[in-house]
Amino acid sequence: LTYVGPLPLLFLPSNFVVYSMKAILIDTQNQRIVEVDIPKGNNQAIYDQLGEGTTLMEGAVRFKNNDIIMVDEEGLFNSKFGCFTFEGSHPFHGNGLVLGGTSQGGSADVKATVEQIRAKVRFGILVSKDI
Repeated sequence: LTYVGPLPLLFLPSNFVVYSMKAILIDTQNQRIVEVDIPKGNNQAIYDQLGEGTTLMEGAVRFKNNDIIMVDEEGLFNSKFGCFTFEGSHPFHGNGLVLGGTSQGGSADVKATVEQIRAKVRFGILVSKDI
């Protein structure tokens, strides 16, 4: 057999569906908090939303309802434009992404609202120490 590249979409079954889940982006560069759709089970989509070269992510804040704020695990070491705090926490460098979860550890739509997250987030701008 010879590899000829990816299969064209017409070979996908007619019932093929890519499920997405609602998430909340904490965008430090534009200092805004917005709802976004993330393809379920697609870690690269989470890295893309965290942005600025994120290659490792970690859960920073877990809610009682199983929502979790994901951030760049190496945010302190990578050059980031901005930061945010959540309910007076230490600063998280870079964007945050609030994802929903289940008690069994699965993925789900975020339960918190944009307004609830906005009320608890404070933005900051990181200034280079070389100035």
